[in-house]
Amino acid sequence: MLRQVLCLYGCLGLAVALGQPSGYLGYRTAIRVSASAFPALGLRLREGPPLRFNVYGDLSVERIVTRRLSAEWTLGYYRTLSAYMLRDTMSYMRLRGWYTGPALLIYPLYRRGNIAPVGPYQRIGVYLNTTHAQDLAHRFFPDGRSRLGTFGAISLAAMIGTQHVWRERIIWRIGLEAAWTLDTGALPEDRQLAYLQATTARRIRQLRGLSLVAGLGWLTH
Repeated sequence: MLRQVLCLYGCLGLAVALGQPSGYLGYRTAIRVSASAFPALGLRLREGPPLRFNVYGDLSVERIVTRRLSAEWTLGYYRTLSAYMLRDTMSYMRLRGWYTGPALLIYPLYRRGNIAPVGPYQRIGVYLNTTHAQDLAHRFFPDGRSRLGTFGAISLAAMIGTQHVWRERIIWRIGLEAAWTLDTGALPEDRQLAYLQATTARRIRQLRGLSLVAGLGWLTH
């Protein structure tokens, strides 16, 4: 399934590269940095404040395909905590990772004068997450090592929002994104590694489940 999805978006990327739409005032590309945040409602830790926030950021490039359609490629970074249970004792691990992937942005037809990348939009994307896990308690493995492993997951995301331009070149966006995260494949045969992979995927699912997004960028040709 992943191979077919990447092939589809690869074809889309080629179409974007070859296309020459007019864009907003002739600008066809938006380079943007964004920050996402939402209360970490599913995170349960014994220490620290009772309410924590899921926060992560990304860099994206949006390319206009038609007046109502654009394609975007995103590279993002996240860092968070997660808990694991070992012999009925809760311990913590730190998760650091990257996510990257393509998305389609659709600008509504019913809005008169709307032209990508300005106005309300809907975005649909698929992202590959690569997460590095570090044991903060040094007790998960008998040898006490801190590196627990690297785990992959796929996030399918949908977003609604709006974009606006200030002084012809500065573009900003706000939106609400919902995502669902899945393991990339079969769980390892090793029970410990399978447990870590499932725990990591569950935390990334919580991290990216629902987010308020704000972004600021620059329009160019």
